[in-house]
Amino acid sequence: MPVIGMATSNFFLVKNVFESVKFAWDNEFSGVEIWSDVPHCYVNDFTRDKEQWGKLHKLLTESKMKSALHAPMFGINIASINHGIRKESMRQVKAAIDLAYSLGSEIVVFHSGKRPAVITPSKVKEVTFNLNKESIIEIKDYARKRKVHAVLENCGVDRDDYEESLADFVHLVESCEIDVCWDIGHSHCSWGVKETFESLKVKDKIRHIHIHDNDSTYDQHLPVGMGNIDYQLIFPFLREFPGMIVHEIQSMDNCEEKTVQSKKELDRLLG
Repeated sequence: MPVIGMATSNFFLVKNVFESVKFAWDNEFSGVEIWSDVPHCYVNDFTRDKEQWGKLHKLLTESKMKSALHAPMFGINIASINHGIRKESMRQVKAAIDLAYSLGSEIVVFHSGKRPAVITPSKVKEVTFNLNKESIIEIKDYARKRKVHAVLENCGVDRDDYEESLADFVHLVESCEIDVCWDIGHSHCSWGVKETFESLKVKDKIRHIHIHDNDSTYDQHLPVGMGNIDYQLIFPFLREFPGMIVHEIQSMDNCEEKTVQSKKELDRLLG
């Protein structure tokens, strides 16, 4: 049976990380994915502030919820052709891994690097792939030494994402021998839920899941059941999934209500 989790990023600019974790606990989530970027649990702050770290560690311990971390994302590009940006991006992802280790979290989710332009010549894309591959393998190996599982999230929803196609993403995953955080909503508005699932499942790469809904036109992060994703295709897999399924709902209005609504709908569908 899966661990049903909640992303603290659901309450971006609405609750702090402590209030968000407490909300997950109070609403009977069995897991929580901590946003380790501004304004929640920014790694530069939490690795230096022992009081803040201690408060979060105590809350996670008392709640007995499983925890995961989402590595910093804003301005991060692990495949940047600008050496300074890439170096700082790698430092922050590694800092998230260190923080996960110190908190007892088993999973760190991170994104692949971005392409340097909307229209990218094939040679530049090749360079981006090689930088991505080098960085992803380095992150994977660093996490393994810290006894943390780093998983690469499928994106493909922004114009500068490296993975322009499912084939791009699968090639990157296979080349790096990295496991995946399968974002179901991203699949629906990019390459298709069924197509992505079949490609990743047959390769046994899915270790963590983000769940949310949309109408396939763009990445809306709606509560489960509020879009048009056909979950029947993947319910047998979800019911038996041994990892965490994280509700990642983005709404500045009624975010508490929509998070609970999403959980109730998935609970009902899973039976």
